Amino acid sequence: MSAEQRVLVKLEQQPAAPSPSAPPSERKLRLKAVDRQQICWRAIDAERLVEEDHPVRALWDLLGGLDLSRFYSGIEAVEGRPGRDRSDPRVLIALWLYALSRGVREARALDEWAQYEPGCQWLLGLGRINYHTLSDFVTARGAALDELFVQLVHVLMHEGLVDLERVAHDGTRIRAAASGKSFKRKERLAECRRLAEEHLAALQQQPEGELSAARRKAQQRAARERFERVLRAEQERQQQAAKQGPGKQEQVRVSVTDPQARKMRHADGGFAPSYNPQISTDSRRGVIVAYEVSQAPEDSHELPPVERIEKNTGRVPKQLLVDGSYTTRQNIMERAEGAPELIGSLGEDRSQNKLRSTVTPVRRGNF
Repeated sequence: MSAEQRVLVKLEQQPAAPSPSAPPSERKLRLKAVDRQQICWRAIDAERLVEEDHPVRALWDLLGGLDLSRFYSGIEAVEGRPGRDRSDPRVLIALWLYALSRGVREARALDEWAQYEPGCQWLLGLGRINYHTLSDFVTARGAALDELFVQLVHVLMHEGLVDLERVAHDGTRIRAAASGKSFKRKERLAECRRLAEEHLAALQQQPEGELSAARRKAQQRAARERFERVLRAEQERQQQAAKQGPGKQEQVRVSVTDPQARKMRHADGGFAPSYNPQISTDSRRGVIVAYEVSQAPEDSHELPPVERIEKNTGRVPKQLLVDGSYTTRQNIMERAEGAPELIGSLGEDRSQNKLRSTVTPVRRGNF
């Protein structure tokens, strides 16, 4: 190299290559490292994300044959008018049903799971639906979802998967999204309402420049939902107090977080705000044919599911299978005069067993 030439790039001195005859311990292997932290652009064919026989395809086709008109009736976004497009109810229904079949039961968890799960990505066409939309869809369409449930039961009956020869009925207490400290009396509820109302008013008067429009809207929505929960709690407390005697009305407390929850005893012996869903299941394939969310802490008042089963299926089951918490005197007397045949245990209380056996025989089952 002549003296007039400049060095463009100064290279570090490379180590001498090991001799081919060197022992393996002195040679460093050159391997392709896997970088799982990198983000890249990639062309994806949504149709090839799931196999032809994947359950999500069958679910999508199933919904295509059902009457979903109630879900579409409230949509105001139409061609030729301003406003953004709405999410397709069929997609939302399929997404929720698919998620529930995989054990995903919360809107936030579904939002995160759907961003990478192939079945969800196929349903969404590689798009995304936020958790607010997922949650609001379920909350606002209870009656339409009940109707969809009935349609699905009839499809299973048509395919021979439900025969109603024997239906098992039971309740299971589930904890509500509330703590014991959230239960308030009348005076504390009034104070919570005042604070929630003041907080909502302050957010609505907040200058626009302090926060972004999206964040301000989210804060106002959260404050409004909190205020509405407090109002529901006051209404729920008034209804409960009306059922109590004059000396107990002031002691009635309601959860400000989940007004409809009730304190119930669980299997571990502890008490917690809970619900007591009542579920009727066809014994042949374990298909749910009727359900109801109850606020009653005891199962003894929740036996009559026959009317719900008949309403959903158009038929009365031949046998109704229950445990000892349902075989009270009143329930046995009611079921002794008509279908279905009641099968159940009589529990451990011998005095109660004697009382029940004097009313009418009940076919006993082992549990």
